[in-house]
Amino acid sequence: MIAVVTKDACAAAEQLVKDSGTSVGAIKRATHSYFSIAARDADRSGNDPPLQKVRVVTTIDFHPE
Repeated sequence: MIAVVTKDACAAAEQLVKDSGTSVGAIKRATHSYFSIAARDADRSGNDPPLQKVRVVTTIDFHPE
């Protein structure tokens, strides 16, 4: 899950700098400040395994290029 979050953050940074006409370098620092797994549906009933949602808050600082 952390690898997916990091990849998504890099893609978001690349899109942001592309839209602003700048560039971004390598990752300088990455922190994960919040991680939770919760039931997706509060009222779920039955014998099926519950669906879950995952929330990860990640801050990634990049070196300027």
